[in-house]
Amino acid sequence: MSLPATLTLPYGTQHERQHVLLSLPPGDARAPLLVFIHGGAWRSNAASDHARLAAHLATHGVAVALVEYRLSTSDGGAVRHPQHAQDASDALSFLLRSGDEAWRSRIDPRNTVVAGHSVGAHMCLSMALCAEAASVGKGEVERMPGLPERSQIKAWVGIAGIYDIVAMLRAYPSYVSFVEQAFGAPPPDCDLGIERYAPASLPAWPVPPQPPRVYLAHSLDDELLDVQGSKAAQTELQRKGCSVQTYWTLTGTHDESLQTEAFWGYLLAIVRSETDVSQH
Repeated sequence: MSLPATLTLPYGTQHERQHVLLSLPPGDARAPLLVFIHGGAWRSNAASDHARLAAHLATHGVAVALVEYRLSTSDGGAVRHPQHAQDASDALSFLLRSGDEAWRSRIDPRNTVVAGHSVGAHMCLSMALCAEAASVGKGEVERMPGLPERSQIKAWVGIAGIYDIVAMLRAYPSYVSFVEQAFGAPPPDCDLGIERYAPASLPAWPVPPQPPRVYLAHSLDDELLDVQGSKAAQTELQRKGCSVQTYWTLTGTHDESLQTEAFWGYLLAIVRSETDVSQH
């Protein structure tokens, strides 16, 4: 059966944004899968912004699923944490499960790499670790949902990520506006300040029995998030026993760095090194 080069696949029924854009390589063979979660401060941007990335990798034999998720928009929408991350988790579970849809015969869920940019990297790393098991105290935000199938993922890639919300708000106090837009304002009786975001930050997330393989990338030209946040994440992940490889030589601004063939080649190299490409 012939399939379109790109498919729009719903993984949920609550909102039109609950879908993935799946780009398939030419041919009929099963392909390794890269799942990509876009950024945008939980309130903007779209999966389709990365259509060129998906098309490029598909021409090199990699299926790419661009995850769309609900956003905390400023027009009165009621989407709040942890709904964004729950959507990302549900999208991954949908892609990894068994089924008889024709497109499933074209991807190999045993050879999957998950990548995320900015807040997408935050969701990515929360699923790589056991964020759903973080301790939560009075007045603190809810846990991240995690991913039941995390052990099936070959590797995780964070690009210019927000990994520790507490540390980010210390470095960039003005960012509290978009964080509160996504997480909601603190309750009137909460005097924790930015520490209320600890359960949704990397230091609070336990490591799974099989520590994940993680790649971290960041452009030194990033005007929104300093590379020190990614370097701190590297230190924390290594302290937890995770394998971490870094790439601090991306070029371009926070968003522009993702629209280069150098970045696409970086992701392609990870997929090829982490998956059983001999079968593809």
